[in-house]
Amino acid sequence: MDYVKLTDILEKFKKILFKEEEVYKIISEIIIKNTTYTVPAKSLKIKGDIVYLNCSPMLRSEILMKKRQIILDLSLILSDRKINDLK
Repeated sequence: MDYVKLTDILEKFKKILFKEEEVYKIISEIIIKNTTYTVPAKSLKIKGDIVYLNCSPMLRSEILMKKRQIILDLSLILSDRKINDLK
């Protein structure tokens, strides 16, 4: 009996982790769409409603120039997750 409950709990955590990976992938794809530069999902970090970019200064400035459009696209696609800023 306890084994079944444990597998259910682990399955819930698995879904949550995959959902987070999907959010990073979506953010990366939207940045690529708006800037034509590839930003790997592993170079992104989300804290609260802010996405932090770990990339070169040149790439960061290009992304920040398109920040308004990127945030708008994110709000349309990620309706359950609010992103207000890129840094």
